[in-house]
Amino acid sequence: MAYLVTSGLRELIAAFGKIDRKLGRSLGDELKKVAEPVSRSAQTKVGRYAGASVTTIRPRRQGATVYVEQGARKVTGRRGDYGALQMRNVLEPALEENQAAVHEGLDDFLGRLGGEAGF
Repeated sequence: MAYLVTSGLRELIAAFGKIDRKLGRSLGDELKKVAEPVSRSAQTKVGRYAGASVTTIRPRRQGATVYVEQGARKVTGRRGDYGALQMRNVLEPALEENQAAVHEGLDDFLGRLGGEAGF
C-alpha cells in the first residue's frame, strides 16, 4: 500500500490560522489541487473496467486530510471485491506515479505562502 504521510500538518494549519482566518480554507483548497494529478491518473486507470464510474473519482478534503476517493455509491453486488480491486489497481498506482508531483505541488504552495507571509 502506498500512502503519502505528512507530519506536523495540523500544527502548520493552526499556526497559519493565526496569521489569517481564511488561510485554513485556502490551504485545504490548495491541497485538493495538489491531489488533482492523482485523481486524473486514477480516472484513466479505472476506465479499463466495465461499469466503472470515471467522473466520481475526485480529491476530497476533510479537515487537514486530503484524499482521492471513488465517490460512486451504487453497489451491484456482482463483485464483492470491486472496492479492493480499485484500491490495488487504480488508486494506489495513481498515487505512486504522481508522488513526486504531489510533493512538488505542496512544496511550491508552501513556498508561495511563506513568501506572502514574509517568512
